Amino acid sequence: MMKFWKNESGNFAVPAALLAMPLLAASGMVVDMNAINSAKRTNQDALDAAVLAAAREPNMTAAKKLMSKAYDINNGSGNLVDIVYTDTSTERSISATSRFVKKNYFGGILGQGETEIRVKAKAVAKPALFEVRIKPEYGRGTFRKIMRLFDVPNNSAPVEVANINYYIPGATGPKTLTMTPNTNQYLTITNPSSIYFTMDIDPTSAYVTANTRLHFATNDPATSFHLFVDGRQLPVGVAVNIADYVPCGSTALFEWEDGGGFASQDFGFKVTGKCEVSAASPVALVE
Repeated sequence: MMKFWKNESGNFAVPAALLAMPLLAASGMVVDMNAINSAKRTNQDALDAAVLAAAREPNMTAAKKLMSKAYDINNGSGNLVDIVYTDTSTERSISATSRFVKKNYFGGILGQGETEIRVKAKAVAKPALFEVRIKPEYGRGTFRKIMRLFDVPNNSAPVEVANINYYIPGATGPKTLTMTPNTNQYLTITNPSSIYFTMDIDPTSAYVTANTRLHFATNDPATSFHLFVDGRQLPVGVAVNIADYVPCGSTALFEWEDGGGFASQDFGFKVTGKCEVSAASPVALVE
């Protein structure tokens, strides 16, 4: 055994040399694959950020310029190709492919000196509401009440936009509907972020009892379900932002019930909205 270990004739050198090459190649492939995957992740992240940044831009020239800048800032490598920009009434989108030829560290041993890395991304921006127009249609019922409309600009303090005073002197007396500001035209709210209605019932009205609820608000989960949009009652227990239900380019009928019964509602309003892709538009990756 001692002679075996002390043998220096080189009988093991050849097998060791033969094994070294595939071992080296396998190790090199692992290193190259890790580097390729890392570069691919970096480029995918950079391209995702680039299309998200560019999707809201108003034309292809501006979108391509911003996309290229965002790609570089996020350490993207290679070139952006196959850029497609679309702008319709329902969405604005941009897609692109990143192409990068990466040199391999060890791939040349196996005749693979470089690897092409390609990643794709597409982002879509949806039109955002920038104007709401509200017009009173009717008021009715046996309770005297005031309906108020509030806007919460940029999540600041609520601002009363308008109110409607519904007055009835008795259970069956003549009804009057007074709006402040005094107009029967559409009221306009620009750049709405949060809008809500309130309704307060005069406690001296006919038929008011100790169990009559006197205050309602659409942003109160306890009373928001008193609101109907085009005949559909909104869900119970959910605070409502009126802006979320305003249609773009069409008109909806909003109806607000005072709690006397849901067979017919007590205030009615026509509501329409204008929408466009802007800095406030929601944008998301779709591939």
